Formats: sequence, C-alpha cells, structure tokens
Amino acid sequence: MRTQWRRPPLPTPKPLDPLPEGTQTILREGDSAVAYHIPITPLTHTTTISIPKDSTWTSGLHWHTTHTEYLRLLHGSIYLRLNNEVKILSAGDAEEGGDVTVRVDKGVRHNWGRAQQHLQRVELGVPLHRMKPSPRELDEEVVVEEWTEPRDGEKALFFWNLNNLLLYPDKAPDPRPGRVLRRALGKWWMSLQLFIIFLELDNLPVLLDLGSFFGEQFEGQEWIQGIGMWFAHVGEWALTGFVLLFAGFVGRLVGLQAVSEGRTPKELWEDWVGIKEAKKVK
Repeated sequence: MRTQWRRPPLPTPKPLDPLPEGTQTILREGDSAVAYHIPITPLTHTTTISIPKDSTWTSGLHWHTTHTEYLRLLHGSIYLRLNNEVKILSAGDAEEGGDVTVRVDKGVRHNWGRAQQHLQRVELGVPLHRMKPSPRELDEEVVVEEWTEPRDGEKALFFWNLNNLLLYPDKAPDPRPGRVLRRALGKWWMSLQLFIIFLELDNLPVLLDLGSFFGEQFEGQEWIQGIGMWFAHVGEWALTGFVLLFAGFVGRLVGLQAVSEGRTPKELWEDWVGIKEAKKVK
C-alpha cells in the first residue's frame, strides 16, 4: 500500500506577549509566516519581527541610501548576508549582560532570515565551508528588533504601507487615474505600488543579484573579485534605480502615493503630513 504524502502544517505566526510598547501587530500567514510589531506613534522607533519555526520568510536582498540600519537578535538564530558574506548569528552567543546587535551601513546589500532555512539551502555564491556549525537555537522562534538612523519614522511607515498593501490591497482607494491604470496593468499594478513604496521610503531591492555571481566565479582572486563586485553593485544600482524612478514617475502622473492614510495609523499619518508640509515651507 502506497503511503500518501501529507504536507507538513504551515508555520503559525503569533503576536509577542507582552506586545512591545507602542506597537500593533500585523500577521502574515503561509509558508513565509511572520509577525510584525510595528510602531503606531512617532515616539516609538523600533519594529520587532518574530518568525516562527519552519517559516521561509526573509527580508529580501536590499539596501538603503539615506539610513543606517540596526538589527538586534533577541531570540533564536538567523543568517545575515552583508554584500557577499553570510554570517550565522545566535542569540545565545551574546556575552553576559550584552546582546547581538549588527550595524548595516548605507549602501550595504543585506538580507536575513531564519538560520534553519538558510542552512537547508545555501545561497548562490556562498560556499559551505564559510558557514559556522548549526547553532543551538535552530528550531526556536526568531525575534529581531530593527530600527534605523536617522529615526525619522520612515521604517514604521514602510512596514505599515507595505504589509497593508499586500494584505488589504483595496484598503486605500486609488485616485481616478490610478483606478484606470490598475485595470490596465492587472497583476502588475501591485508591483508598481510596491516600487513606489520602495523608492520613497528608502528600501531599494536588488532586482538582479550580480554580486553572488562575481562572488562565486572569482572566489580566492581578491583583486578581480573586488573589481567585479564594484561593477556588480553599479549594475544593481542602475537597474534598481531605473525601475524605481520610472515607477515613481508613473505614480506621480496618476496620483499614487507611497504613504496612504488608509494604510497608516493616525498618529504616524499626522506626523508624516506635518513633515511634508514643513519641507514645503523650507
């Protein structure tokens, strides 16, 4: 008798208890289950992300041009890619009385997720011999705090508008020209909206990962690899810049905005409007 294959249960995201102060939770379910605890007031600057066991969620490979990002690992273990180097970090590695905090400088391509998932499928261009042994916390829930400098509220706005767009695409009504474009673009409308958010809120995705190619092809040849990585980053920047700037141009023509009142908590929205008005006065 043939044994019937059964799909393992999907990972289940849950809010942290207690909730981080000054935040509300957005849950995304499925294979890439994740819980975002996002600030709802301009006085709170830290987003806390929890990733359940077996979730395939990752931040996606991206960089920032105007913000320095910080990640503080509170629980579990993660992989962290910085440009073409991958590290395995474990909350248990923190020295007594300290923590595991990583600074991600402007322009550094980075991506992170559960170490459990990364060790099952090593990223292209990152040989196995660079990896540390599997950490003790592989199966535990991952909890990471994330914030940026300057603390201008853009990180919270990014997470609110990104997640509400993905989960509730009709939550913020489009202007009339935007509705016409939405019907014309079909499924590509979502990509256009995401690109507008990425552009305005300083979260630039690597659309073509050239860095991995050069890291794999010229491993051990440092000067060739260095030149190749420079050209790779220029190419990544050019492609991402062209796509996002074009999306931003189209968005302005039809009235689409990165930050929408319907997708943003009241206090954050009022703070955002105030900042925009102050810039106009200057």
